[in-house]
Amino acid sequence: MAGLSGFLRAQRGVRCAVAGIVVGALSGTPAFAQPAAPLQYQSGPEWKELGVTPPAYPKAETMIRFPTTWTTSEIFVDGATLTVGDDTVVRYVLVIRTAGGAENVTFEGLRCETGQRRIYAFGRRDQTWSPARVSEWRAIEDTRTNRQHFEFWRDVFCDGRATEPRAEIHRNLLRGGRERPQSIPSD
Repeated sequence: MAGLSGFLRAQRGVRCAVAGIVVGALSGTPAFAQPAAPLQYQSGPEWKELGVTPPAYPKAETMIRFPTTWTTSEIFVDGATLTVGDDTVVRYVLVIRTAGGAENVTFEGLRCETGQRRIYAFGRRDQTWSPARVSEWRAIEDTRTNRQHFEFWRDVFCDGRATEPRAEIHRNLLRGGRERPQSIPSD
């Protein structure tokens, strides 16, 4: 009897496998495929990042406030430090001021082509820079924490995977992102 029940279980397994293959073929998805890995852009062998030196510490009069509705903190980009390098990296100083008045100052880079960001240095109270201990390119994600990077990538610095010209980036910062048709939701 044990042999018969084992045989029936094996037959059921074969039927499930065949059903999975048929469903996969009809849906265009390979049967038993692993979930797709997140899309990763690779830097081409021809891309090389330029040497980077922290800019002058930001001044209040050169700050551009980025209007948001998703945080109580104020977000500023220093317009005097905003550059688009020959390596197509948008570099800028970011200042985040909390509702309580605390400030976080960072010198950062963003690559539109790859959807990545990098922190080069942190601002100190004495208005000098401290190089970031870990300064590597990281994928930009749409999360509640540090959402500004996603907003900058999606609506301010980039047009798809292409880097916007500096003047357009300024306009996008002032209006809180690129102007979009009414049919496309902002979030």
